[in-house]
Amino acid sequence: MNTEKFLRYLPERDAIFVLGAGASNPDGVPLQKEMLPMIMSGEVDEITNSEIGKIVIEFIRENFDLDEKNNLYPQLEAVFGFIDYFIQQDESLNAKYTNEKIRDIKEYLIKLLHFVVNIKTDQRSPYYHKFWEAITKHSINTSIITLNYDTLLEQAFDFIFQKKAGFIDYCIPLMNYEKHPQLTGYNFWVNPREPVTLSKQENPFTYKLIKTHGSLTWKYCNCCNQTLLTPWDRKIDLNRGKFLGYSYPGNEEYEYRCPIDGTEFQTLIMPPSYLKTLHHPIISQLLSEAARE
Repeated sequence: MNTEKFLRYLPERDAIFVLGAGASNPDGVPLQKEMLPMIMSGEVDEITNSEIGKIVIEFIRENFDLDEKNNLYPQLEAVFGFIDYFIQQDESLNAKYTNEKIRDIKEYLIKLLHFVVNIKTDQRSPYYHKFWEAITKHSINTSIITLNYDTLLEQAFDFIFQKKAGFIDYCIPLMNYEKHPQLTGYNFWVNPREPVTLSKQENPFTYKLIKTHGSLTWKYCNCCNQTLLTPWDRKIDLNRGKFLGYSYPGNEEYEYRCPIDGTEFQTLIMPPSYLKTLHHPIISQLLSEAARE
């Protein structure tokens, strides 16, 4: 017989893991210093031949010193810092690169980072699988703070979820938790902060996974200020700049829009920059949660 149970956190954690960018590198996810060369070098045809890719590559070549023959490129932080200066000052660079155009280029570059990281994300990680095995064996009272956009850590969690031995708590309010008619197709994600239906034998633990720099699978609507989790859909059309999803079982491609108000979704990843702005409501909430942990 199934009953509803509250899964409560203990007052303190036995361990908190902080995972930097190198944590996913053994699985092939590029380091920050490798991302701009991948975008600029022409090794990824989808980027080189796309509208977004052409615009960003042209902007960087016109405004930065680089030696592509010797693989010398500016730091990604410098590129975003340059862009952020004009955005924060509400200034244009020149007649070609108006303030509005620069804002578009920043979003395009973020989408290219999303694309580059996602190339190596559609796989299983044996390293993160061992990580989760060690946690379940030695100390389940654990939280994880990660600075990575990729979803390899979550994908490796599936063997725990399938046994109903644990749930992931992203520590943010998701559209997936809401019971609106428009969101019926997205209510598959369990909200571990509400009563969970379990059998008497099942006693799962909830793990806080705090992604302080955002995630490839989070889609943000700046109209209703809500976030949709799409665990299996990470693809971006680099010509139109749209998030793409695929129907099941027909596998038909469609564009993601906010199911509540129809607004086009934005990426929810915080890019590297020397001029970081932390005013995004979701990022601010995650940083506060991480500080409390």
